[in-house]
Amino acid sequence: MAGLIGVFVATAFHTPSFMGSHPLVYARVLAVAIAVPLTVLFELALRASSPAGGATAIVLALGLETANWQGSTR
Repeated sequence: MAGLIGVFVATAFHTPSFMGSHPLVYARVLAVAIAVPLTVLFELALRASSPAGGATAIVLALGLETANWQGSTR
């Protein structure tokens, strides 16, 4: 959820994903900078620990996996 919030706030949903020949754009970096701290805050607030939580937020924020509010689109 934090990865999607980061993409939405940074308006990175129309920017190319960071894959192959696409360069890393500022909106995707901003999305990661929003998504990872949000993931940590959610984990602290819920007293839950998930080592893959931060990595999942990064994957979604960089656009390596496409997703929407209902889940993965693949």
